[in-house]
Amino acid sequence: MRDQTTVLQTCPPHLGFRIENRELIRAEEEFKHLSWVDLHEIIGEAVHIYFLCYTRAYPILLNPKANRMFLHIATNNLDALVRTPSENVRYQEWGAQARRDYGSVMNYLIRERFPKAWGKTAPFAPKSKVPFQDPSDYSVLLNHWPYALEPGIVHLVVWSRTPMAVDTEKGDLLPESRRLVNDFVRRFFVERLGDRGADKVLWFKNWVALQSVRALDHVHVLVKDVDLDIIQEWSRVLDCHR
Repeated sequence: MRDQTTVLQTCPPHLGFRIENRELIRAEEEFKHLSWVDLHEIIGEAVHIYFLCYTRAYPILLNPKANRMFLHIATNNLDALVRTPSENVRYQEWGAQARRDYGSVMNYLIRERFPKAWGKTAPFAPKSKVPFQDPSDYSVLLNHWPYALEPGIVHLVVWSRTPMAVDTEKGDLLPESRRLVNDFVRRFFVERLGDRGADKVLWFKNWVALQSVRALDHVHVLVKDVDLDIIQEWSRVLDCHR
């Protein structure tokens, strides 16, 4: 089952695969897809903290209009994010074919999905040294290979050609990087959805060991019950990307 509103996230035909193994089909039928509650438990909580006034202590995360701040408290149990058995097989086969056809998954992304303005080889040269500061330095794409999510949940990936600072041991985000990501998610995704937007958005960044593409930093964003036109607005190609 690949929901992602199907229309949005159909794998390109030349990289599609069919699964006919009956054991895999049976395993998939018994597979429990991840609910929004499950994702909160795996990734963390968007905790709303209300203030009576704007404070200098939290000048970026605070929303002055609503007098509230939301903090993403990451539990980071990210290895619990999985695809269905058949989707995992398709994903592995797609990766193998992408490597045969393009040399690497990264090359496929550069040629087929990343902004043309970024160039044909990585590492790319960002305009800003601060992640998500310049729109030309990040690209929001629909994930062709989402995790096993219940219907109504859409998986996007924000690719950044500006590196994010991570710890050297695990490759997890440092506190300042987490703050920058949290701020970007708030202003780009949450605020677009109105007063209850924080209830519809979760984000995470895989640490290095869990990344299938390590050559470029990226953040995963999950949204629930968001209209198609807004999804398309977020993932459209900007003029600065052409």
